[in-house]
Amino acid sequence: MKFTILPDFEANKKRRAVRRQKRAERRDARQSRKNHWYLKRKKFWQVWLERFVLVFLILGMGGAWYFRTVVQDTEDNAEFEMDQSQEIIQTYIERWYDELTAMGMRPGKELDDQMGAYMYRMIPSRLMGAYGVSAAAAAIYNENGELIIDSNPRFYLYCDRYEPVGDEKDHTINLYQSYYTCAQELSDEFLQDYNDYFIYGDIENGERMEFGDLYVDEEKQQFYFSTVSCLEHGKVVKTYDFKPEHVEGMETVQETYDSWTREGTRWYPVLGMRSAEITELLQFAYDVYDDYKDDKQLKGAGVTAERGYFAKTYAQYNVIEVSNLNNSNPEYTVVFAYNYDFLQANRGFVQKFVICLILAILLISFLWARFTYVRLKARYELEDYQRSLTNAMAHDLKSPLMILSGMAENLKENVHTEKREYYAEEMLKNIADMNRMIEQSLGFSKLSQTGRVGRKTEVDMRAQTDALIGKYKELAEAQGQHISVTGEGQMRGNEAMLRQMVDNLLQNAILHGEEDGQIEINIGNGIYQIRNTYTGTLTTEAARKLLTPYVKEENRKRTGGHGLGLSIVHEIVKLHGGKLHLKVEEEMFCVEIKI
Repeated sequence: MKFTILPDFEANKKRRAVRRQKRAERRDARQSRKNHWYLKRKKFWQVWLERFVLVFLILGMGGAWYFRTVVQDTEDNAEFEMDQSQEIIQTYIERWYDELTAMGMRPGKELDDQMGAYMYRMIPSRLMGAYGVSAAAAAIYNENGELIIDSNPRFYLYCDRYEPVGDEKDHTINLYQSYYTCAQELSDEFLQDYNDYFIYGDIENGERMEFGDLYVDEEKQQFYFSTVSCLEHGKVVKTYDFKPEHVEGMETVQETYDSWTREGTRWYPVLGMRSAEITELLQFAYDVYDDYKDDKQLKGAGVTAERGYFAKTYAQYNVIEVSNLNNSNPEYTVVFAYNYDFLQANRGFVQKFVICLILAILLISFLWARFTYVRLKARYELEDYQRSLTNAMAHDLKSPLMILSGMAENLKENVHTEKREYYAEEMLKNIADMNRMIEQSLGFSKLSQTGRVGRKTEVDMRAQTDALIGKYKELAEAQGQHISVTGEGQMRGNEAMLRQMVDNLLQNAILHGEEDGQIEINIGNGIYQIRNTYTGTLTTEAARKLLTPYVKEENRKRTGGHGLGLSIVHEIVKLHGGKLHLKVEEEMFCVEIKI
């Protein structure tokens, strides 16, 4: 059986192969961009910007969650407080209906007037500020749909007369002629002070409002203020004079709001406030009542008008059924409304929270970026350092390799065959030199990367020096150099490292010192100094550059070396926490070490 490959199948196969190739190219391009971005050296502001975004996302989400929790808690507290206010209104409606009927009043206008006047003390009629509630208002209707009281500004003087009824210990309040309306014009400023000093004043700090004589006209059921004083820290800061011209025939009484006894008579004023916000709330309450009043089965409903994410207007519609002995069970409808605005009530908290959050984000991102950049900078410096070492080593290896290459070609082409032994010796010397250079480079690299000293002991530096002088005695005599050692002392450190340090110092002084010169070694506890005769052109400042790997003085090249001797010594001293000082003075090259 033969199978024939259709042309369409071949074409589709080629198209799939092209698509795979393009996907691979795009993937390689993305990886290349990613590698370029990773390998690209970043500046501090770039590191800070990356950390700022991360910290902003982390703390921002945490701050948003915390802020939302605070907002929700505040809103829940506001609802709880308003629910408590509604329960108080319901409780007092039931209580005062019972007490009014117990005094012989029948349902009708007189009872509603008395109920409305008393309940004005219970319903909110002024601006507030607790838990984000800026204002609250209420309206109370009887079962015939007639408004008996609302939060519109009214000015009452209440008189609670406590008279015993029944058992001597059982008292009730006689409400007959228990309230009076103000016959005077009261300014908005006075009403605001009444709200600030009398209602919400800080009594513990001496912030209150004191009333002078109050004049009561029993016939008209009206009252008059005489003088009213506002006090702060116990001192009068403002006084109002309302005393009427004619007070004949009026009863003079004193405000006794703080006397919470259930005996005798208590007098105290209750004044509403003129506020556009309360007027708007009442209109909202009226509308809610009109929407729900026809539903006789409805006992409660909540209506919310959103004014933004942090603000709303809320109204609660409640029908209160009062139980009595006559089983008439009259109903009163209460519509309670309030404005909630978290930002307006908690402006200070929001400002502090935002400022603290921003400062925290900036500080944490800065510290994080600083820490990261220090590590990046160290990595960049290490890369530069390693690159310079590689370049220097490659440069130093280039010359012996070229020499080896030339000699190898001569041997291959049989050129100067009489110099075969010379070529072999030179090639071995160059190979040994390269091998020594590589060993020194590896030793230096190991010291730089380990960063550890190992086991420390008290090392006798005089004994180490004497042993190494014997090692280099023939080399020093060949150059006519005289070595002198004075003093004795010990250094605490790794014995192998300190021996290598002395070896490099002594070898450096012999190889790079002047012929027929002096090498002086001074030893003390924690101090090692070596000086050799020097007639070159280096200054002390220029000599410090010799501590950098592969840096050599120009005229030292004649003696060989790879510029690693002093670098290794410096690294050993740093690992031991010591200090190395180079000085060139009075034709002497001096290296002093303190560990």
